[in-house]
Amino acid sequence: MRSIDANCQGYHQRQQEIVSVTGDYSFLTACAVPDSHIRHWLLLDGAAFKKAPGKSCDAPDQKCDRDRYKRLSLEAIRDAGVTPIWVG
Repeated sequence: MRSIDANCQGYHQRQQEIVSVTGDYSFLTACAVPDSHIRHWLLLDGAAFKKAPGKSCDAPDQKCDRDRYKRLSLEAIRDAGVTPIWVG
């Protein structure tokens, strides 16, 4: 099993990639493609973010850069004085 997300490509393109690999077996395939840039969404909702670690963060602009939002979310959590339980 391979895990891919929709970042920068979108759900439809990723679904087409999956179906192109599964070919005639596509009727047995379930496409569960994570929403693109979910960490970006977290950082954009400053009020909700502030409730979790207790400190707000700056909303980043939209850029397709691998692991950018993961890095920014970890930095924001650490800046709030919280040690994250995940890093990957």
